Formats: sequence, C-alpha cells, structure tokens
Amino acid sequence: MDGRIKILFVDDDVSLGQIVTLAVEAAGYKVHYQTSFLGVTEVVKEWNPQLVILDVEVGEKSGFDIASELHRLFPSVPVLFVSSHTDVESVAKGLDMGGVTYLKKPFEIDELLAYIRRYACPLPAERGIPFGNFRLVPDSRLLLYKGKPFKKLACLEYNLLELLLVRQGEIVDRDSIIFLTLTA
Repeated sequence: MDGRIKILFVDDDVSLGQIVTLAVEAAGYKVHYQTSFLGVTEVVKEWNPQLVILDVEVGEKSGFDIASELHRLFPSVPVLFVSSHTDVESVAKGLDMGGVTYLKKPFEIDELLAYIRRYACPLPAERGIPFGNFRLVPDSRLLLYKGKPFKKLACLEYNLLELLLVRQGEIVDRDSIIFLTLTA
C-alpha cells in the first residue's frame, strides 16, 4: 500500500494543474488532478484524500459551494482555496465556507507546499480504541468509520466517548461525566 499523503486538486487551468501536480508529486505526495467539480464528492469518498485544493471558480460552478458540501459530508478533510479572485470579500467568503487558507494566484509552489505540510495529516495507523466499525484515535481526536475519517471530535465529545469506551460494561457515574465537562 502506498503510504503517501493524498491530495485532490481541482482547477480548470490545465497548465497550472500540470505544474502543481508535478511539483506536489515531486515533493512526495500523491495527487489526483481534475479540471471540473464533476464527481468531486465521490472522489473524496472513494479515494480518501487528506487535503482538497479547490479553485474558487471552475467554469460556472463555485468552489465555495463544493467546499460547503465537502465540509458537511467530510468534516475532517481540510479544504484549501486557490483563486485569481483576490478581493477581500472572496478571501473572507472562502475562509467562512470552511477553507483552511486562501492562496491568491499567482502563488509560489513553496507556499502551497508549506500549507500542504501544515494541513494534510497522514491517516492514523491502526491505533486507538476500536468499537464496532468505528475506531477512536487519540491525539487527533478523529473518529474513523471502517478505517476512513468520519468526524473530528470536539474535546468534550472525544473525552466523553473515550471515557465510555474505556469503561465499557461499567456504570459511569454522573460525577465522572460532570468532571469531564469542567476540564474540556
């Protein structure tokens, strides 16, 4: 199995797409590049990338709408925007729509790679607490379903689920749960 971090890149500028794909792959990442938003949610579901890079405008479709849908379906997958729309309103909208950052075109490959290193986390190995088809992963507070990221839990959610899993079959008293809410 190829252990490289997977990046989905969507941009309708084919020249830029080829340059970015070559540079990112040369840096050791695996890239799936496409020129349209067609099937993006299916690609994320099946291919399980650790980061999605979206152009804000591909044809007549908006990367903001796609990012919103991806964030709803795959909340643990970070989305990075790239765009020639450099006005403050577009940047703010991209960040408000769940983007982790917004790169203004033209951008330097080194800057893109720095953001990839920051936001594209490798999938956790088989560690954590298994239960049914789920696995609770410490450190990242990630909940996996059938080995794929399902949800990044808030601190309180993680702590409560961990407590219940560690003490399976036992009665968890009210004070233990209240203590968690005070320390989260």
